[in-house]
Amino acid sequence: MSDPHDHKHAPEPEDNRPLEDAGTQALSEALASSFKLVKVIMILLVLVFLGSGVREVGSYERAIKLQFGKPVGTGDAALLSSGWHWAWPYPINEIVKIPIGQVQEVTSSIGWYGQTKEQAAAGIEPPMRATLDPSVDGFLLTGDGNIMHSRVTLRYRITDAVGYAFDFSNASNQVKNVVNNSLNFATARFKVDDAVRKEVTAFKDEVRREIDRLLVAENIPVVIENLEINSIPPRQVKDAFDAVLGAEAIRSKTINDADGEANRVVALAAGEAQGIIDSAHADASRLTNSVAADARYFQDQLKYYRENPPLVINRLQAEYLGRIMTNVNTKIVQIQPGKDNRHEMRLLLSREPEKSESANP
Repeated sequence: MSDPHDHKHAPEPEDNRPLEDAGTQALSEALASSFKLVKVIMILLVLVFLGSGVREVGSYERAIKLQFGKPVGTGDAALLSSGWHWAWPYPINEIVKIPIGQVQEVTSSIGWYGQTKEQAAAGIEPPMRATLDPSVDGFLLTGDGNIMHSRVTLRYRITDAVGYAFDFSNASNQVKNVVNNSLNFATARFKVDDAVRKEVTAFKDEVRREIDRLLVAENIPVVIENLEINSIPPRQVKDAFDAVLGAEAIRSKTINDADGEANRVVALAAGEAQGIIDSAHADASRLTNSVAADARYFQDQLKYYRENPPLVINRLQAEYLGRIMTNVNTKIVQIQPGKDNRHEMRLLLSREPEKSESANP
């Protein structure tokens, strides 16, 4: 009997080998296809990775390329102009855009009553509460101990892109803080009536001067383009302010009317006074000229008088009587008699009037 352990394994049937070869070949082909797909995906990923570093800088923007967090270049050389730029993707490189050519805008965050951005944009006034709520409503304390609301809108341009982007953690918030501090500073130096109505321009100028001073003191590289300020009294006492404004308008109108009437009376009196003065000057000049003419006339007659005094006296007397009695119908001249010659003249007064030739018989 033969030992079973000495028995050799019988060879596998040759019909199974073609099946194994076909499976291996299929697996190889599948792996090869997978490798090709992986290569394509890897290539696409590399292209996407490299393409993600392409950035466009707008016409009103400048950009700074950072390499591991530090600017590449210094000063103006670090600024990228408008157009397309490429950099290694983050975290190797990073392109930071700065709107240096655009006008930036910040609005004060203090001093105004509670109002959402949506309400402010739509011009909708929120419901007015009976009193101010400090947790919601902002207000400012004026120099005379009153309160008011004020909102400042500042528009500015960036002058140094590198300093604006890297010298401050948030330059826009820093500018807003400057606006808030300047608003508080100016409000404390004005009375509420002056800031709200009487000296609005002076109040605005004071706010701008303080903003300029703080921007220079804190080395914030911006320049102011426009400043708008809207200041109002608290809405809860608006009617009282309107009543005061109406009373002041009536007062101003009354004063203006009184000033106008006073000016009219003064001008009229001045005209009359000037007329009297001019008339007096004219009379004085006329009298002076008349006296001067008479003096010259008598001076001229003096030589004739010295030659024949009675003749000159009689001539002058007749001349002046004729001038005086121009409209007298009847003239009776009594010549003064000499020392030894006496004359007597009798006059019949209240004589009958002469009959008119045109009267009816």
